[in-house]
Amino acid sequence: MDKSIIDNFYAVSANECLEIVSDSLFYVYDCPQTKQSIITLKKPDEQHFKTVNINSKPIRFLSVDNCMFFGGDGKRCDFILYDEITFCFIELKEVKKDEHKKRKNSKRIAEQQLLAVIELFQGKIDLSDKVLEAYLCIGYTSTRPKILSKSQRAKKDFVKLKTKLYDSCQKQF
Repeated sequence: MDKSIIDNFYAVSANECLEIVSDSLFYVYDCPQTKQSIITLKKPDEQHFKTVNINSKPIRFLSVDNCMFFGGDGKRCDFILYDEITFCFIELKEVKKDEHKKRKNSKRIAEQQLLAVIELFQGKIDLSDKVLEAYLCIGYTSTRPKILSKSQRAKKDFVKLKTKLYDSCQKQF
């Protein structure tokens, strides 16, 4: 899978967007300075996505926004996590607890960003043997359990792409 991604997306190797992580617990957040998703082992103060890797197996981290693609390339999700079975597209949006309207709008934008990257990847790479998941990490906490999105409007688009859509800020491999 790594070779296929590198062959189809030049920027992955040129910008060093792909990393392999085997830690049992790690976090991903958008760096305020570079606007690029990065991995850390320490829980960051910023909005973040928590990854629990029970067996400490190799997980691929692919930074998408501001690494593979930049501002002029259209809307893209923040990053992708994958192993030999599962391919996860993730979008982070920081929204405060009391900003319900902003949360709803951020969710719609995030859905479009996820759909754009899923369609792009499916057009260039054979993902037919992977379990596809998309994560809307919208809000202020990573402790919410993984739940399927309740948005019927969004579900239709993701079902067409054979992708499960989750409202969650954590993934367990």
